[in-house]
Amino acid sequence: AIFGGVEELIELELFDDIFSVVIDTMQNRFDMLQNLITPSYLKEPPYNRLLYHLAKGDSKIVSAYYKSKLGEQSGNEIVQELEELKVLQIEKSRENPLKIHPKHKLKKELRSYIIQDKARFTKPFYRFWFAFVIPYIDELQAGRVDEFLDNFQNHYEKLRSYIFEQLSLEVLQV
Repeated sequence: AIFGGVEELIELELFDDIFSVVIDTMQNRFDMLQNLITPSYLKEPPYNRLLYHLAKGDSKIVSAYYKSKLGEQSGNEIVQELEELKVLQIEKSRENPLKIHPKHKLKKELRSYIIQDKARFTKPFYRFWFAFVIPYIDELQAGRVDEFLDNFQNHYEKLRSYIFEQLSLEVLQV
């Protein structure tokens, strides 16, 4: 859920609890972790803002554009680039468009509804990095981990449950 996709580059102690591993890694191997995010411009705006919102939110692409203050055209270009870099993969919506009789109008509250595709991170590590590390990057670079760790401990279950859900969906689709 945290180091998935880069675990071969990190020595993990099997019997340590996850919080000890994260503290140790952030304090002693932060520079190495930071170098795993390539290309390096992904750590800069507007990429990091979009990836942060995708990592923290429900992964709906158009919603992430809005929260990141990106227009649809520039957002689409960035997502396409992230797809080519294999940072994200797009999951097409399985929702069907709202159908009504041609002579009837949709209800007012349904007229602005947009069916949105979702963006999924190709590696759990990317989701961890952009959801938890990017907001505290300055503190972590300075060697201060307390605020990061508090946030991580408070929200770790959400990250873990999301990864479990994603893995379960992959198993069910096989």
